[in-house]
Formats: sequence, C-alpha cells, structure tokens
Amino acid sequence: TIMQHIQRGVEVAAADPSALLVFSGGEARVNAGPRSEAQSYWTVADAKNKVHQFSMRKWFGHDIKLRATTEEFALDSFQNLMFRITVVGFEFKRERFVNLHRVALRFSEERFTYEGIDPPDIGNAMAGEVN
Repeated sequence: TIMQHIQRGVEVAAADPSALLVFSGGEARVNAGPRSEAQSYWTVADAKNKVHQFSMRKWFGHDIKLRATTEEFALDSFQNLMFRITVVGFEFKRERFVNLHRVALRFSEERFTYEGIDPPDIGNAMAGEVN
C-alpha cells in the first residue's frame, strides 16, 4: 500500500506543475530506529524508480523529484495535515482527515482532497492505529 500511496502522490503532482509533493511523517515507530516515515517514503520512491519496479516515469519526466521534499516532524495524522492540502493515505483514515483535522485547521472543502488507499490486510494497519 505504501507504493500505491507514493504512486498516487506522484500522479497528483504530475497533474499540477505548480504542486509540491511532500512526504510527511516523523519518527513514529520505535522499531524503525531514527528513520522518519517521510524518509521511508522518499527512499522507497527513489529506489523503485531506479529499478523500474513500478510506473514512476513521472518521477523524473515531470521534474517531480525537484518538487518533492520531506516533512519529518509530524507524529500523527493531525500534524501531517498541517503540511499539505491533498492527502494520500489510508482510506480508513478519511473520516478523521476530512471531518476533524481539515475542519480544525479551517481548510475549505474546495481546497482539500483526500486520496484513500487501504492495504489488502487492513486488520494489521488498523491494529497499528491503536498503538
């Protein structure tokens, strides 16, 4: 599912030449060590592009790599939202982003979109939410 999130983020950025692609997420998992979720997404995107394991032609073809960055301090979905208006994340988090965080930050519905993609094994992802 991470690869689908990355791919969709690249597609959204490719469709808008003025967009900035931000991989957002801090060091939220103790087991990951001193690696942020944002760094993980960036590393996977770059590695997958280099070995052509999925369709990342747009990663280089539309200068998206030059318009991509990381935000490495957000520790939860509310803080993630502070750094972007188009969010690509888990579908099961849509309600929280759209109706809680977006409203709390006073983003208008017209300026906010949520692209939801759930993993095949949603039970494990949702269990991680509890922690």
